[in-house]
Amino acid sequence: MRDSAQPAATVLVLSDDTPWRTELADWARRADQTQQVNWVSRQLAYHTRPAGRPSVVVLAGARAAFGPLEVLPDSRCLLTFGAGLPEISPDGLEVRLAFREAGRAPVIVWQDALPAFDNERPWRKVVVDLSGQAGKRGDLLIYCDPGPRNESAADWLAVYELVVSPAAELTLNRARAFPALRAANEIAHFSQTYTHALYEAPAEQAAVPSEPPAPDVYRYYTDRLLQRLELDCIDFASRLRARIAQQSGPVRVLSLASGAARIEEELLRGVDPERVALTLTDLNPDLLRIATERLESHARVDGRLLDLNRLELPAESFDVVLCVSALHHVVELEHVVDQIAATLVPGGEFWSIGEYVGRNGSRLFDDALQVADRFFRSLPETYRHNRNPGAAGEVDAALPNHDCSLTCFEGIRSEEIEAIVARRLQPVEVRRFDCFLWRLFNLAYLDNYDLSRAADRALVERAIDLEVEFFHGGGQPTTLNGVFCR
Repeated sequence: MRDSAQPAATVLVLSDDTPWRTELADWARRADQTQQVNWVSRQLAYHTRPAGRPSVVVLAGARAAFGPLEVLPDSRCLLTFGAGLPEISPDGLEVRLAFREAGRAPVIVWQDALPAFDNERPWRKVVVDLSGQAGKRGDLLIYCDPGPRNESAADWLAVYELVVSPAAELTLNRARAFPALRAANEIAHFSQTYTHALYEAPAEQAAVPSEPPAPDVYRYYTDRLLQRLELDCIDFASRLRARIAQQSGPVRVLSLASGAARIEEELLRGVDPERVALTLTDLNPDLLRIATERLESHARVDGRLLDLNRLELPAESFDVVLCVSALHHVVELEHVVDQIAATLVPGGEFWSIGEYVGRNGSRLFDDALQVADRFFRSLPETYRHNRNPGAAGEVDAALPNHDCSLTCFEGIRSEEIEAIVARRLQPVEVRRFDCFLWRLFNLAYLDNYDLSRAADRALVERAIDLEVEFFHGGGQPTTLNGVFCR
């Protein structure tokens, strides 16, 4: 029995160690379903959906209780849920969210029906305003009830995400769930991803090829897009050389989440190794070792294994801090940006290269998805083969747009990056581009194209035409290259 004196929390995040209790719903108790409830109590456990993300499973006739909680005037509840089995009963199931003060009847604060099958929406996300319960202490209840015909045998509700938090901190607290799972998935993913040839050359090139000797699609479309948008590249290599020329001692460069450090290698090409002191950091020990060994001949290198979310840097210690497409993997963005600002010397710069600042979860915004998916569906099957690990060369009928942040840190708080950086750092040069091409020509599909063939090049150019039109029509760019200072 729960201790009534147990302190009430104002934040709840469903994660590896979150406690909950199983209770029998009133209708099930009246129906004398004691045997089912005992079984339900034993079976209420983590269920692996979606894609390795653990979830709490609640069977029809049961409810999961979380608490005790104290509701604040700005408390919100984020709930992501779906069917706990591949097929539930034909009439679907009902899901309800309630709050119960000690000694009082539960108050329903939200409810919805989950149909038997919905391929377009395998799981659903809602944010519920709890301000009507402000000042109260008690338990948050999640009910699973059968559908209208009371066919409950296969009705399992899977709760993938549950966060109760002040509204302003909701996305941050959501990002803090399952840190060990997400970190393990990140390490496994990038250990494989960085072996692709895409990461063997610079992210930006000044020259725009008219007849390329078959470069990869990513670099080709990036160069062509910047040309079409009349955006000049930020020349990070020239900025580094200028700083080397201005300083008497070595330029101290810190690379955050450096991965295989292919961009760093390109920036250092032709530079006197004694003129740059480079500190590489990463969460993945294998990638850090590879990067450190590769760059030992290019600079004075120090490799440090660390988690950016726990970053602690000495004050005014680096001339340049660079981050190549990594901030969108960071949970504690406010802390990391504070550390970057504090560790820069007066006149130092933060370089953000190829940063994803689009929709959370590495997804396309709805208007961009509509345009990109229409183009994707028009392509012959040859160009829709999905080459991601695990896809086994499947032909995608539609352009995937899954929330990657459910199982890793991909795009975990990407929509907030620019605003958080702007609070601590001043822009010097900034370029924003690429609304949806990154999804059409990512690692899943780029190897389907051979740019030595005129037909393939024509398809890429047609996609670029759509991108340029969409951008000029007010489409939101999702890639940022920028130089910032204190």
